[in-house]
Amino acid sequence: MAEQAAYLDCPAPYSIKNPHVLYSVQSKRRLVQSGFMPTFFSVFRLKALEIADKVKKVIEPVLESKGFELVDVEYRREPVGMVLRVFIDQPEGVDLKACSDASALIDSGLDEVDIVPDVYNLEVSSPGINRPLKKEADFERAVGKKVRITTKKPVDSSKNFSGVITKYEEGVIFLTLADKSPVSLKLENVHKARLNLDIKI
Repeated sequence: MAEQAAYLDCPAPYSIKNPHVLYSVQSKRRLVQSGFMPTFFSVFRLKALEIADKVKKVIEPVLESKGFELVDVEYRREPVGMVLRVFIDQPEGVDLKACSDASALIDSGLDEVDIVPDVYNLEVSSPGINRPLKKEADFERAVGKKVRITTKKPVDSSKNFSGVITKYEEGVIFLTLADKSPVSLKLENVHKARLNLDIKI
């Protein structure tokens, strides 16, 4: 197992900076093995989205085997350095222990491969109330709930939609917008989507 410095990022018990971050681990893998600090060029040997996608494929079966749902993975540069942010969920919800257990599973899974090119902070957290919607199952569960969706290509001259999902069927999301007008969006055309309980419909 790679040498690490592990720390809790939730003083009370949540992080003040991010109320959804429950557990954080800083990986020292690259620093220990190669002896160099991350550079701009080394980070971009693989694009961030490609790294996140590769990480998903590695850790999803590991997490699912222990009853966790992998909601999303982000890999991005932030003021603290490179951050690998993993969002998880469980039917009974996510607490500090769940994040700690999932972090250990993720660390173990990533130790078997070499796909993250630099020193990074690993953050494991719940998705929060405005969780992202990625898979078909996410949209099926979101029927009757308020969402905000951005599309890749315009639909009726717009790319941004806020409303209530009334139905999901065969790759099509059916929405009722704030003005009560209906719209249907193909899942393949969705760029970003998340629950948004704050919008007024």
